[in-house]
Amino acid sequence: MLIAGVAAASFATGTGLRFAGVVMAVLGAYAAGRRRRGAAAASPAPTQAAPVAPEPAGSPLEQAIVGVHTGFGAIRTVLWRVNPADDRAMPIVVVGGKAPPPVRLSGDVLGWALREGTAVRLTETPHWAMEAAASAIAGGIGFREPTVLTAEFLESATPSTDEFDRVAAYVRAVLELQQQEQAAAAVQDRMEELMAALRRMPSEMDPVRFAQELASTGARLAGCRGAAVGFWDAEQGRVAAVTGEDGPAVGAVFTALESEAALAARGPATIVRADRSRSPALPIVSPTERWFGAPRSAAVVPLVANGTAVGVLAVWHDQPISEAAVHDLEVLAPYAALHLLHARDFGEMRQKAQHDRLTGLNNRQRFDERIAQEAMRFHRYGNGYALLLIDVDHFKSFNDTYGHQAGDEVLKEVARSIQASLREVDFAARYGGEEFAVIAPETGLHAAVDLGDRIRTRIMETEVHWEGVPLRITASIGVACCPECGSDVETLIRAADQALYASKSAGRNRVTAAARRVGVG
Repeated sequence: MLIAGVAAASFATGTGLRFAGVVMAVLGAYAAGRRRRGAAAASPAPTQAAPVAPEPAGSPLEQAIVGVHTGFGAIRTVLWRVNPADDRAMPIVVVGGKAPPPVRLSGDVLGWALREGTAVRLTETPHWAMEAAASAIAGGIGFREPTVLTAEFLESATPSTDEFDRVAAYVRAVLELQQQEQAAAAVQDRMEELMAALRRMPSEMDPVRFAQELASTGARLAGCRGAAVGFWDAEQGRVAAVTGEDGPAVGAVFTALESEAALAARGPATIVRADRSRSPALPIVSPTERWFGAPRSAAVVPLVANGTAVGVLAVWHDQPISEAAVHDLEVLAPYAALHLLHARDFGEMRQKAQHDRLTGLNNRQRFDERIAQEAMRFHRYGNGYALLLIDVDHFKSFNDTYGHQAGDEVLKEVARSIQASLREVDFAARYGGEEFAVIAPETGLHAAVDLGDRIRTRIMETEVHWEGVPLRITASIGVACCPECGSDVETLIRAADQALYASKSAGRNRVTAAARRVGVG
């Protein structure tokens, strides 16, 4: 059985600490591998690793996989490279045991992980795993050469898919770094300083948090009074993070020819203004930036990944910015750009994994995770919650009469009506087909019925026209609350479903509350 998707993970827990430790192990092992590269040919391979061609013994990539292996406590960790010509995955780095045989991707979990680009946890041991393995996890790296990372464990407890995806992103960065080193040996002298800067960047694969740390790192490296990071997409940028007491505002937009940052991104090329007071100057980042005292100098470095600018790093100071400082930023920029790109891709992948493609609401998997969290919160702290199940009345008639595109439009409008009726803390999901679910934390039965009636009324008042024909939409709703109607998830869902059936049986377009348990409320 496969358990796929991106799992929610709290970085205030031991899980987050373990992930941070694994990332540090990967970065440290990679740096150590670089230091040994010159002597690698004469040095024996580490006893715990069995590299498979074409990776040489003691290579930085092998050392990075050793870092993953030891950090997660796996019994064997394998990096596979795919040969598209024969649809086989070949082990290129093996740590902790003998190399497995090549695996044909068709019908194998390795093929699934590669196609989806996300981790999959296996509760049944795959055929390519060691006999001693009780569980395994696999994740597609998404590198330009198709690559998959797997780890096997003695016990059934494995890292979360979220942890594994994030570590896989760092392994992917190591692959990119290694390739860039081969193409640009001139940056090797700067790698130690670069890796020190990367260690200071957060392990959180969130683009905004990463941008904030990158702005702080840029200001420190250049010795400047302030810095900003902007995301860039085609002809427009947006300020994502700022450090310092003045300058551009987070969220400010800058477009072509409006600022030095826009020019640097369009180039893409670094722009340095050693003395901005000598001639009329463009804004550094955005036309709306405000200064307590105008900076004397500024530098903007484009963040370029795969030949395309994905962002900019701008710094400013009261004194001229040195060439060495600009050089440091230019050394940092390619790796920061890759990390930013990976973080953005990871965010998009997580968004797709957790949301229904048609309506944009959370999907059933995310609903299952959220209601389990609410149940856990109730049993630990006593905080109750409400569950509403919503079903579109006579939905089949929309499809049969006007076609499935009309039915899709109805579902999208219902989703908008539901979302518009909720508080920020409430949770809405597409439960399946024409059925939706809402979780309302710390909401009693009476308040939940009121919420259901607001949703029902908003849906009924929604005007939907399909090819000039007005469509009348109504919905039936069943409401149940924890603990009044049940304290476990299964009982609560059953109670809400029975209340929904009662609404349907009573004529539809109405809200029905589930019966309270005897002795409760």
